[in-house]
Amino acid sequence: MSDSSVTTNKPKSNADTPRGCGSKSDVDSFTFRRIPPIGYTLQNIIISIGTMISSFAALCFTMFCVLPLSILRRSVPARTLSLAATTGKDFKLDEVLTRGKVVLVVGVTPEMGYDIIMQYANDKDTTIIGLAQTAEMVQDMRMAFQNWPAIFQAEVLDLSSSPESTARIIQDCDKKYGPISHIYALAGCPNQNNCNPHWGMDTTIDLVKINVLGVVSVVLSIYECMKSRRYGKICIVGYISETNSPTNMVSHASTKSFMITFASMLRVRASTSNIDVVIADPDFINSRIAKTIGANAAKHAGPQLMAVLMKEAVEMGGVGVVNLPITHSVKVYALRALNPICEEIWNWTAMKVGLGKMTT
Repeated sequence: MSDSSVTTNKPKSNADTPRGCGSKSDVDSFTFRRIPPIGYTLQNIIISIGTMISSFAALCFTMFCVLPLSILRRSVPARTLSLAATTGKDFKLDEVLTRGKVVLVVGVTPEMGYDIIMQYANDKDTTIIGLAQTAEMVQDMRMAFQNWPAIFQAEVLDLSSSPESTARIIQDCDKKYGPISHIYALAGCPNQNNCNPHWGMDTTIDLVKINVLGVVSVVLSIYECMKSRRYGKICIVGYISETNSPTNMVSHASTKSFMITFASMLRVRASTSNIDVVIADPDFINSRIAKTIGANAAKHAGPQLMAVLMKEAVEMGGVGVVNLPITHSVKVYALRALNPICEEIWNWTAMKVGLGKMTT
């Protein structure tokens, strides 16, 4: 027998094993190339010094200027603080005030939207319009709220449809049931995509359609209507998550973070038209989405408390961001002060020891 007929099974060495196939530990993936160069490190030091200066200035301004005004506000009559009282004689409020509240809730699900509707369901002079993704969800809403004092209407709105279609539905609701005085944009999470439980490219595309195109189309459409009447209240649910979520939640976190940026800019612009914009920034609530991404839902507050705080902020005025819990907002805004190097380290750590399940 020749030597060529003999087959020798040699064990593969570690060098033959492809990198990234699970044979190497996370520590082995560290290389000197990942160490920041000195120029970039000095740049991050300057960024941190600038952050400290701006944070201290913000602290002083809030303590010595804003806090005394907040204390003074407590002595002002509630009627004077109402949004209607801040209008001028040329503002078109007659049709709004005589009709009563007309509350539009977009992206209704049994987990969050129902709780917002419940906040207004006992008001006799209030009309509630619920927009859900499917006809089945609309029918369920009508059955759930048909015997409450408030007038309840329901329509189908798929936020992943074209912006033109979304804007047309919103404008039709304003003409048919309005004028709309309140809007809660609750959509912006994978509750809108129940068909595929695995978060891949298809879900990422859906999230962009829902959170970027869908929610923006809804808000801007109703904003134009409110702007012509010089009166309105808008609440957008987002998530300040760019430094607070594991990196494997990149699609969900980045699109929800966009909603926060959009709402923040709109709040400043809308104030010139006598329109309040409130941003809701919850931590993970005890809901299906929290369980989907691996969070311990039992540790988080339920959607009922979040709904109460959202309505209180919308009706009271002066509140820009609704945080739940307070420790969540402290953590989020503290992490936003990280320089790029520390932020990257934090994101890597959160990805490894965070919520656990790979979502996107």
